[in-house]
Amino acid sequence: MFHTKTDAGREEIRARQLKLSRSARTLLLILEPSKPTEEWMQMVRGSTQEDLQGLLALGLIAPRAGLDEPPVLEVEIELPAVAAAAPQAPSLETPVAPAVVADAEAPAAAGGNFADLTQRFTQLATRHLGLLESYRMVLEIERCTSVSELRALAPRLMAAVERNVGAEKAQRLRAEFGADLSAGPR
Repeated sequence: MFHTKTDAGREEIRARQLKLSRSARTLLLILEPSKPTEEWMQMVRGSTQEDLQGLLALGLIAPRAGLDEPPVLEVEIELPAVAAAAPQAPSLETPVAPAVVADAEAPAAAGGNFADLTQRFTQLATRHLGLLESYRMVLEIERCTSVSELRALAPRLMAAVERNVGAEKAQRLRAEFGADLSAGPR
């Protein structure tokens, strides 16, 4: 089964109000729906079903309903239309107008709200960083309180990802995340 942090869980990571065991707090920090919960529990030494049930009872995590597989980031790519035939000479019925060129650098309609961006950055860290580095980066992501803070963290996140997966794959990930990795507010 796959679980995800709730807003209350993210707030608990920031505020540290509840008295959670070390293993429960660690599980709360690293848990996200990219892997089954059982895999995350195996990574946290000393974590038990009681830790998981406690996090669920406190509303800090929630099951991802209907997921048998981890979520997949969907990326829409629009390619420019290519004329199938050679251009024809203008006729009397065809007005001649200058070509209109779309702005190739217009940002994609990427998820720009705080919760979505937090989840996407967390997935990027947990999927492409080692366990300890992922743990540290998720802590930093969870400390962010605004989209602009997340975007300010993005260059460090991508540098860490590049160190782990190489420049070529990191470049593909940058392209996939697009405007989400731009520093500064939108």
